[in-house]
Amino acid sequence: MVWRSSFYSSEAFFTDYGDIAVLVRSGGAGVVLINQLEMMGIMVLIGRLA
Repeated sequence: MVWRSSFYSSEAFFTDYGDIAVLVRSGGAGVVLINQLEMMGIMVLIGRLA
């Protein structure tokens, strides 16, 4: 299962492989690996990077 959503020109990918979320900023500004269980943390992180 792969879920993609765009947030402020950013791509968030969620997969069942190792429960890892990958956030890639537009233009390759950076890649962040975090635990998929930290859903709120993901939203906060996206807000901060945007």
